[in-house]
Amino acid sequence: MPTDIKDLSTHTADLADFIAVQDTGGTGGKVALSSIMALGASTAFPVNVASATALTVGPNGTTDPTLTIDTVAGTCVTGIKVTGNAATSGVALAALSSGTDEDLTIDAKGTGTITLAGTSTGTVIAGADVVFSQANPEIRGGDTDGALYISPSTTNALGGNILLYGDTHATKANDIELRATAGVELHYDDSGSLWDFGANLLTTTGGATLGGTLTFTGAQTLTTTTGQLDISTTAGNGDIVITPHGTGSIKLVGAGAGVRYVQIVPFNATTDCATGDGAGDVGYLHIPEEFNGMDLVEVHAECITAGTTGTMDVQIYNVTQAADMLTTKITIDSAETGSDTAAAAAVIDAANDDVAENDMLRVDVDAVHTTAANGLWVTLGFRLP
Repeated sequence: MPTDIKDLSTHTADLADFIAVQDTGGTGGKVALSSIMALGASTAFPVNVASATALTVGPNGTTDPTLTIDTVAGTCVTGIKVTGNAATSGVALAALSSGTDEDLTIDAKGTGTITLAGTSTGTVIAGADVVFSQANPEIRGGDTDGALYISPSTTNALGGNILLYGDTHATKANDIELRATAGVELHYDDSGSLWDFGANLLTTTGGATLGGTLTFTGAQTLTTTTGQLDISTTAGNGDIVITPHGTGSIKLVGAGAGVRYVQIVPFNATTDCATGDGAGDVGYLHIPEEFNGMDLVEVHAECITAGTTGTMDVQIYNVTQAADMLTTKITIDSAETGSDTAAAAAVIDAANDDVAENDMLRVDVDAVHTTAANGLWVTLGFRLP
């Protein structure tokens, strides 16, 4: 009787009801003769054998075979199903089991590599989660002058996605881009060692610590929507330096922010106030270079001894521009010492509130109380617009 299937070609006369299929231990399973004769027909061809080499294919038999099927486990009820389809419909490989759920394990030998789509150019699709069991797993691209795309969508330009550029990329070596569809929202430029947030807002619910330089391109705003914005050094005696580029200015906006104050004293503490343009001993103010381009934003007048009956009215006049700077004058009411309690608050003329370097301002006292007040201090506050 033949000892393996290949002997059928030369021992057809000796065929019995069964043919022995030898395993490496010499104990063969049984293959039904009718099953072998049905090869090529529509009848199934079962092979019932429990062996580490139940089916071995290769030029050297069981030595370094090309294919081996191991069924030696006594409770072996799992396997692989290969399902063919019509052309362009694909080939399916699935796990078989008597259980509901079954794992499918694919291993290279030793430190060998498992390659998917090594020669094909199509996409490798994972229909479920991909979990790494090894500590410190790596996801690497093999194209050092290209980019690795990470995207949750069907293309690399849909949804939020990440581009990691190779170390030899022509224009963006080692760069990182976080994108919304195809638009770059955050770019790490390795050549400049900087993060570029583009036109996006940078927000934080906590603190932000800088170990280097924070650079803004174009007109940008550093704001706080609630509470207080603190800019400070955390250690040592470091300075906070804000330097505009070229002839640019530093502008602080907000109540009291960036306001520069000056005082004019037309009448000293013991002198009765009197009317007049440029009244008193010191009724003029020269605008220095540091105030160039600023606007008048605050005005106040104060006397030492209150006057009575009527009001004292004060106008601020820009001699250089030949314009009154107030549409409603500063007033100090009867028996009051300051304009902050006046019935009619002073109003600055928005059309004539600006000053330039070397402008000359003048304090005009247009009216005084019937019993004149003693002393007059005029405070002016300027700020960049």
